[in-house]
Amino acid sequence: MEEDWIEEGWGEEAFDADADVEMEEVAEEERAEAILRLIRQAQVELEEALMSEGEWAMEKIRIALGILYNLERMVMADE
Repeated sequence: MEEDWIEEGWGEEAFDADADVEMEEVAEEERAEAILRLIRQAQVELEEALMSEGEWAMEKIRIALGILYNLERMVMADE
């Protein structure tokens, strides 16, 4: 692929810049997928808490709150 860029007269710098953009897009997609996984996990914990009683329900709620807290920190780190 790099050869195509160079043959077309764009040079190595253009290829490197394109590769950087692609890596950023991959990183953003992976990050979005990780956030969605955490949201789903928090949902599962809360659903299990609804079906549980007593200390077990409280533990599930604590886990879900921890997940949500970490999500908030991830989002705030980007701003």
